[in-house]
Amino acid sequence: MPSVEEELAQRLGRGEEVVLATVIKLDGEPPSQPGAKLL
Repeated sequence: MPSVEEELAQRLGRGEEVVLATVIKLDGEPPSQPGAKLL
């Protein structure tokens, strides 16, 4: 499985529009930890 950064580069290279979200702060018990990324 490619990393988020690799997938982002591939999609941008194909001219796709993408959004990258990064968890920076926790409030309660979220499903991800700080630094987690979602493409």
